[in-house]
Amino acid sequence: MSIKGEIYRHLPLDLKISIEIYKKTKNEEQKCINNVGNKPKIYIIGESDNGNVGDLAISLSQYEFVREKVGGDIEIIRILYSDFWKYFKWIEKNITEDDLIIIVGGGNIGDVYIEAEEIRQVIIRKYPQNEIIVFPSTIFYQNTSKNNEIYQKSLKIYNTHKKLFLYARERYSYDLLKKFYPHCKVYLLPDIVFSYLYITNNLPRENKILLCLRHDAEGVLSENQINKILDVCKAKCKNVFFTDTFIENVYAPDDSKRKEIIQKKLAEFSQAQLIITDRLHGMILAYLSKTPCIVLSNYNYKIEGVYEWIKEIEWVVYTDKIEKIDSLTDELMGKTFIKDSKKLEYKTLEKQLDSWVKQWR
Repeated sequence: MSIKGEIYRHLPLDLKISIEIYKKTKNEEQKCINNVGNKPKIYIIGESDNGNVGDLAISLSQYEFVREKVGGDIEIIRILYSDFWKYFKWIEKNITEDDLIIIVGGGNIGDVYIEAEEIRQVIIRKYPQNEIIVFPSTIFYQNTSKNNEIYQKSLKIYNTHKKLFLYARERYSYDLLKKFYPHCKVYLLPDIVFSYLYITNNLPRENKILLCLRHDAEGVLSENQINKILDVCKAKCKNVFFTDTFIENVYAPDDSKRKEIIQKKLAEFSQAQLIITDRLHGMILAYLSKTPCIVLSNYNYKIEGVYEWIKEIEWVVYTDKIEKIDSLTDELMGKTFIKDSKKLEYKTLEKQLDSWVKQWR
């Protein structure tokens, strides 16, 4: 470690946070939101605007869930993840202790997506008197050593906040959150995208298989394994196509664009005879569209963990063995499933939102 890095490591936590804020905001043209009321508000921070369909679905599902539960008379301020530092000074000036802060959920608690974790830590440290909710998430640290600065900071920041509510979307993350942050309120709930209201178009199934496989840091399939999967599928169906839940060159800052992208992907899925995926929201979109689906694991436990919520569903099957794809394809492909989707509940979260609203009505 450099001398500068060693000095920084020993600085007081609040000074570190101030340095991070300065570095992030010094070159950003600051923006503001006009015509904001005086009553207590809800801030939703970290909504997605990129081409990750799963993240867009989280952002849209989370907002619609909150809006439905709190009613139309509560003002909701929504801040994009990509705009956070542009609005930071306005947020700092306008937020009050009575406001509820909601941080968008997903898979970015930890040290893989460091910028997202830094934003979360800044919010939690800056607003110790506010009730803060982190929507259903996965936590993953590559290591929890004393040298992992982002992890060590999280221990201090999370555990000193008296009104921090952390919602895990699978059991393993729940256990880790309880272990790392024993002073926080930790709950276990399904991924919020399970609450998404899919508007079906009753599109006919086509004779095709879709392979929705990762090509990023979270993917674990080798090129050889992907080719084996492709060979199995081609032996059973002449129309085998690659697709993804990440779309390049997409900007979706508003709900209409997000909904358009999500519905288009759901329609694509619903027309397939079978989906094979190692993407978490590939699995969830298959679940919502009632499309037969074989789910493979990725680099951590989030897919297997979230699958536990729907493991009784017939049309979505998880396996960590590539060699099982052949038999599972025969079992699932082209089948029609009559049984309805399982209704997943979010009662703890609903009660918390209801409790906050009742304070101000």
